[in-house]
Amino acid sequence: MSQSPSALLPAEIRATRPLTVVVAACTRRRPKMLERLLGSYAALEVPENVTPIFLVVENDETARSTEVIAAFEDKLPGPLHAVLETVPGIPMARNRGLVEAAALGADLVLYVDDDETVAPDWLTEIVAAWRGGTAELIGGPVRLTEPQAPLSGPQKTVFDGMVKRFATKEARAVDRMKAGQADRVTVVTNNWLCDMRLVRDLGLRFDEALQFTGGSDTKFFRDARAHGVETGWAPAAIVYETVPPERLTLPYQYTRGRDQSATSFGQKVAEGKWASAATSILILLPLKALSLVLIALSLPVTRSYGLVSLFRQAGWIAGRLTRLFGRASKLYVKTTGN
Repeated sequence: MSQSPSALLPAEIRATRPLTVVVAACTRRRPKMLERLLGSYAALEVPENVTPIFLVVENDETARSTEVIAAFEDKLPGPLHAVLETVPGIPMARNRGLVEAAALGADLVLYVDDDETVAPDWLTEIVAAWRGGTAELIGGPVRLTEPQAPLSGPQKTVFDGMVKRFATKEARAVDRMKAGQADRVTVVTNNWLCDMRLVRDLGLRFDEALQFTGGSDTKFFRDARAHGVETGWAPAAIVYETVPPERLTLPYQYTRGRDQSATSFGQKVAEGKWASAATSILILLPLKALSLVLIALSLPVTRSYGLVSLFRQAGWIAGRLTRLFGRASKLYVKTTGN
């Protein structure tokens, strides 16, 4: 493992040095959601010795969000840049953001999703987590907010289950951080801070082979860990995700679980991690099947949370089996939300 470059910075310099921070988001055909995200940027507190620059990477054949972006050019606590990445795919857009952040002289690059909004103290909290430690890749919690459109009874049930699922993941991350195991929390780009030294010195990028499957941010995390990068967690840096109504169905939860599982298994095989891949089939798969039965039996108690977990678990099992026989995920071919 190579040594992580920014860990060499003396603590007193890291704690006080002036920082240029690029706050980036990738977007595709979701102008209303992008508008809400930019509106939340307008209320951001800017910490001392931080110069924020805001970046929107539009991933489309042509720019469709120009008017939305232009409306916020004078409303944010820092300049707003927009670029068009015409090659479709989330990792392509994320990598374009890294290139632009480097060109803008960023010390840190932050990512959130275009279907999210940020808390007013989000920037303060996530930068403080970087300043106060030695981690170079830092994540934070995502909490769900209900769509503005009225929800049907089944949609409300799925939403409630998802809220409980996200809360459980957040509590688990906090427990691991308190136990000194923040590195066990996978850091993904829905709430993400990366020291640009990882990009410049280690050459880390999002894997563009994962064009439509999802999972390129999880692989970035694993690649960073393989280089000895310290990762961390900022429990008070909160972002809020608005779930599109079309995702509030049990079939979608099953499909998402299936495709994420298939992508994870495919990455293990592609990276030659045969022992891990075999373990996931020979040991984890039977355990997941047993867990599926237990979840089903507990539904009278767990209700909405158990129902969502049941379909996600079934999707995990199906994803492993379908990827074993050659089916790859295409989770992000179609854009959902507005």
